[in-house]
Amino acid sequence: MRRSSVAGLLLAGLVLQTAALALSGTSDVRQFRTWAVTILDRPFFDAYSYDIFVPPTGVSPIPDYPPLSVAMLAASAHVARWIRPDVTRDSRLLTVCVKAPLLGFQVFVLWLVFRSAGAANEPPGNPREPPWNPLLWFWLNPAFILSGPALGYLDLPCWSAGLAALLAADAGRAGLAGVLIAASILFKPQGLFFALPLAAMLWARPAALGRAALVGGAIVVLALLPFALRTPHGLWISMSSNFTEDLLSGDALNLWWLVSAAGFLWTFGGASLVHPFGAPPISMFVARAGFDPTIPATLVVTGSALWLFWRGKDHPGLAPAVALGALVVHLYFTAGLAVHENHLVYALPLLGLAALRDPRYRGLYVAASAFVAFNLLVMVGLGEDVPRVPRTGAFLPLTVAGALAGVALLAWHVRIFRTAAAATAGTARPRDGRAP
Repeated sequence: MRRSSVAGLLLAGLVLQTAALALSGTSDVRQFRTWAVTILDRPFFDAYSYDIFVPPTGVSPIPDYPPLSVAMLAASAHVARWIRPDVTRDSRLLTVCVKAPLLGFQVFVLWLVFRSAGAANEPPGNPREPPWNPLLWFWLNPAFILSGPALGYLDLPCWSAGLAALLAADAGRAGLAGVLIAASILFKPQGLFFALPLAAMLWARPAALGRAALVGGAIVVLALLPFALRTPHGLWISMSSNFTEDLLSGDALNLWWLVSAAGFLWTFGGASLVHPFGAPPISMFVARAGFDPTIPATLVVTGSALWLFWRGKDHPGLAPAVALGALVVHLYFTAGLAVHENHLVYALPLLGLAALRDPRYRGLYVAASAFVAFNLLVMVGLGEDVPRVPRTGAFLPLTVAGALAGVALLAWHVRIFRTAAAATAGTARPRDGRAP
């Protein structure tokens, strides 16, 4: 592709994503605006305090995201107030300021992909063309645009830091990898997804693994310590709430969505299409089915992830690590409880890097990106500015078909992973543990 064409597409993507910042986004953005304004009017280290009165706003003023996301939201609110001192919680300006960092992280990812694509594709001693195609795979990916600048989820900062941690480890910089994995976790708990592939990469180098773990763990502890000293109970409630949601499926089109649909059809029969459909809370499922799936589902996901890690730790390097991480996220999305509609997005950057090194993953990357975009559009549309798909009529069969497609997508992913892992095992040679 000619450079002028690539430049035009990059510019078009920038214009599209900049314009998307003005969209109101999901109800999460309303939540983020509330947190941002609340933090402006209280000491920062009291962000998790439940003892300070805050006027009712219809959403919780106490954040349940880790401190780095809180700091980013506070900085966004300060910028909005600097631009307009009388900025309000519901203003379009505050929405843009809250979402604007996501566009910055998109540019950061573009730089990461450029560096990674160059390292993957450069033939020794031969010049090569710049890796434009991989840049466009990430920059124009509708799943990234929707989940980031358009809808305003705070996933981008988390997964971009996790991706950078893996690339730092691949370059032999274990300390920096520890800093970046800590940043990922301090943006959102989903940063833990990147800890497992990072450990697999460094397993053959115990000193490097220890350095990354020590640096990352120390940063997480030091970042949480001031909040724990000020409001230990509030911090515990906020952080633990991320792991205790009473949701069978948080609008993720997965196995539990199919279980919910089966129960819905059993209850309403032929009248199912006229009733609004959504997955029930776990507590309601337990009351009706007499079975609590929390522990079995958790054991299946955790056990599968650890088994994959144990099998993959003997094949260090970036390519096996990102393939491992992507499959773990996909398993969590499909079989985990309380999974939200945006959570599969964490697998996409890992699949994208895998596709740079193994063509077998390219079709899967495209299909998974389309699935994430579909899940977002059918559940939240383009946000609160635009009417979304009503949860009656065609919604039930449409989402059931989507969930079935998601299960088939996981089966395809497992097949590709097994094929690629077998090829890796067949060509493995003794080495020092660093990626080639």
